[in-house]
Amino acid sequence: MINLHNYNISNHFATPLLHLNNQPLAKEMLPICRNILSNESLVTNAWGYKNTYDPGTGIAELPEMDKFKKYVGSVAREFLQSLGYGKIEFEPQIFTSQMNQKDSHGRHAHAGAVLSGVFYLNMPEGASPIQFYDPRPWRDTRVMPVSRETEYTRSSFNFNPSFGDFIMWESWLHHEVIPNECDDRITLVFNL
Repeated sequence: MINLHNYNISNHFATPLLHLNNQPLAKEMLPICRNILSNESLVTNAWGYKNTYDPGTGIAELPEMDKFKKYVGSVAREFLQSLGYGKIEFEPQIFTSQMNQKDSHGRHAHAGAVLSGVFYLNMPEGASPIQFYDPRPWRDTRVMPVSRETEYTRSSFNFNPSFGDFIMWESWLHHEVIPNECDDRITLVFNL
């Protein structure tokens, strides 16, 4: 029998997720993204839903994105510094998306990027959360006897965003957008 007074549990190899809320910037960016999404020459519909993704910088070069690009860069620098990383130079890739009922984006990671993130500009009731997966490889190869879900036993977690939420994570972390239950879920997505 273990004497509960003679041990401690420490956490190692944490997976950080930055979360902040910036509603003023979201209010400013929403009409810009609606306008971009209405321009058929910019819409690619990659992954089966309305978006402006392309493998280059996306819409990052549009003058309307300058303020958002600067904001993402400043948050990214502070986030990386708080994690203990040195200065990293990066060129942002930015795209906007609009998901409607039943739209989803399967499990994936963002290969080649350092950081990725989403800025939630319009989140009607029924808008999908983003689901993140435990990055430990053994999770996909064995089943453990879980009696209750904790931060140690869960294999995934959902981040349920609201209007103005901004999240950022290290790009290797697998995630997906589960099927949406509303129309007009609008986001700005970025890779650095």
